[in-house]
Parts: sequence; structure tokens; C-alpha cells
Amino acid sequence: MTKNAGVGKGWHGDPAAHAAAGRRGGQISSGNFKNDPKRAASAGKKGGALSPGNFKNDPERARAAGRARAEKRRLASAVEGSAA
Repeated sequence: MTKNAGVGKGWHGDPAAHAAAGRRGGQISSGNFKNDPKRAASAGKKGGALSPGNFKNDPERARAAGRARAEKRRLASAVEGSAA
């Protein structure tokens, strides 16, 4: 115990104990895929399957996005032309 024990919040006045707790926390963290490769693989598969960002699986969506982008550019150039 240090003389500042009980004062303030957290690890006031005990940097060694704070550092030790941080090291232990990082090793046993449930949020760390390093310790559970199966969990990491599962998360990657779920993320890829649920991702709406893949045009490979939806070519019509890719075409619609291209049309929307072209329309946005046309509108932007029309506004720039009228402002000049």
C-alpha cells in the first residue's frame, strides 16, 4: 500500500500495480483474437457474409451505384457551370 491509497479514483500513487494490472488485462482480454483463433475466424466469416459492400455478389447494385455516382458528377458540373 502506498501513502496515497484510498485517495482519488483508480490507481492513485501505485504505478507498479497499475502497470501489472494492465499487463494481465491485455493477456486475458476476451476482446483479443490473438488468444482465440477460432473466434477470429468466425468473426471474419460473419463480417464478410453480412457486408453489403461487396458488389461481386450483386452486380445490379454495382450498376446502380455507378449510375448514382455519374448523376452526382453531372449535377456537380452543372452547378459549377452555372456559377461561373
